[in-house]
Amino acid sequence: MHQVKAGAVKLGSNDKFSFIMGILQNEAEYGYFHISNGKKIPSDFVSTSFDYISMLKNELNKKAIEKKDILATDKVDDYIVLDKVSGNHKKADVYSIIKYVSGNSKDITKIESTISEINNALDTYKSTIEKK
Repeated sequence: MHQVKAGAVKLGSNDKFSFIMGILQNEAEYGYFHISNGKKIPSDFVSTSFDYISMLKNELNKKAIEKKDILATDKVDDYIVLDKVSGNHKKADVYSIIKYVSGNSKDITKIESTISEINNALDTYKSTIEKK
């Protein structure tokens, strides 16, 4: 699997995680990341992906809830808010992943099932990376 970037490149944790996940999801033997402007490619893709998986799993452990059910004394960031699933989010954001895997569902049962499915997949990916 090859990914090519041209011009200025700012790779965030989500980009590195997405690249590693792309390799695993496509069951590619190798992954190559090319930058046409000759800049150095960071070598921390795997460690960054492990950290990103931990962050995602932490986010996915939050209770899924509709915005209307959040108490005024609670923080919205302490929940996975169903109303946010259908919005636009950055690549590999917890909401963009839930949206994709759930098929943009707003059904709480489907979202809870999706969260469990994503958690299991992240565990599998982490284990696969550790073995390689």
